[in-house]
Amino acid sequence: MTGLPARLVEHAYQDQPVIEENSTTNQPKPDDEDSSKKGTQPVDPQSSIPPTGSHQSLATEPAHKKTADQAEGPHKKIEKHTLIVAWAGLIVACITGVIFYRQFSEMQTQTGILSKQAEDAGNDATTARRNARQEIRTLQAQVAAIERQMRQDQRAWIKIELGPLVTNHNPTAGTVIPFVPVTISNTGKSPAKNISGKFVMEKVPNGQSPSLRYDVQGRRVTVGSMWQGTSLPRVEASIFRINPTSKQYEVRPLSTAENEEILKGKAYLATYARVEYDDVFGIHHWTTACAFSTEDTPGVYKAEACTSYNGVDDN
Repeated sequence: MTGLPARLVEHAYQDQPVIEENSTTNQPKPDDEDSSKKGTQPVDPQSSIPPTGSHQSLATEPAHKKTADQAEGPHKKIEKHTLIVAWAGLIVACITGVIFYRQFSEMQTQTGILSKQAEDAGNDATTARRNARQEIRTLQAQVAAIERQMRQDQRAWIKIELGPLVTNHNPTAGTVIPFVPVTISNTGKSPAKNISGKFVMEKVPNGQSPSLRYDVQGRRVTVGSMWQGTSLPRVEASIFRINPTSKQYEVRPLSTAENEEILKGKAYLATYARVEYDDVFGIHHWTTACAFSTEDTPGVYKAEACTSYNGVDDN
């Protein structure tokens, strides 16, 4: 191979060596003459010389390695840079996530605190309003109690007094006219107005209760006003009836037999009254009274309803 031209040797290291033609190779050179003289055949410039295995391996292996190294170098750098960027992004993402999580937790804590404070403030406001309403009701009740006490101290008070039983006997007619004197007084500290009184006497069989009704015949009194510390003229409560001729109320006397029933304790006389009036504060009031009479005849009488009838209003 030492006798080959330099250009042939250079192409022999390639995979497919090609011998380039030279315009000067067609002319015999001095060396060719010597080789012809020595019996060496001249090399056909058109023929290719296949490379031997040893030369081929020596020529191609370094070229492949160099090309692979040159191709892999930039890729490795890119992969290395990509890996670094990915790890850096992951680290940044983790740090950002931790920061966001801590901020979110802190926001949740602050939100819970604010919600608790708002709830406490709402509860405190509700409690304050409830206490304020309770205090207002207490003050109103106190004011009402003071006003009531003042009215009760300064108002008019009507008192009904039922006197003892009086009987007028008429021996000629054989009858008895019973009556009970009734006195109405204003014992209060201010005048009473619009006074209206009803007075009834009723004969009641022993063992029964009086009807305590005012739609039956009785006496009525009406007065516009009554000053404190004064009394109305005495009123006589008796048993009344309507005269069939005059259609007017008149006293009905008891017959001798009816009077005997009272004397023997078989009946009693119940006298009851009711007076209604207004005080100077515009409050309406009433007073009731009841008493039963037996003409001093001892015995047991069912008159609990009469004695329980005594009372006054709570205004």
